[in-house]
Amino acid sequence: MTEVKEILNQEKQDQPKKRYIPTNPKKYRTVEAFEIAVNSYFDECYVTDKIPNVLGLALHLKISRDTLCQYQKKNGYSKVVIKAKEIIEEHKIQKLYTSKNATGVIFDLKCNHGWQDKQVIEQTLTVKSIEDFLTDEEMEM
Repeated sequence: MTEVKEILNQEKQDQPKKRYIPTNPKKYRTVEAFEIAVNSYFDECYVTDKIPNVLGLALHLKISRDTLCQYQKKNGYSKVVIKAKEIIEEHKIQKLYTSKNATGVIFDLKCNHGWQDKQVIEQTLTVKSIEDFLTDEEMEM
């Protein structure tokens, strides 16, 4: 039994030590490279007449939508992501005005850009005291 333990210990020592490799290295190491890639997405949309969207941007950048949101939290990168989202929102607003059926565009703006229906309810409340409901006889009791 001790021989088996010695062999296993020897095998562990013979194996090279594993280096720590980050599981999520940053794809775009500079803000400038990131901005160039984002701008190339909008250029592609313009040439191919596609409507830009957040998922399309993420796919063009070869990152997930969640990763794109993580870039938005980083200094420098956040301005680029926010500007890109504003450009996407502006394209959808233009589509809203030119579309015969804008239901899908409205849905997208609500889900992805924080738009919401605002309903104003005005309510008038009159407060009366208990004396207004009681007769004089009831009040004397």
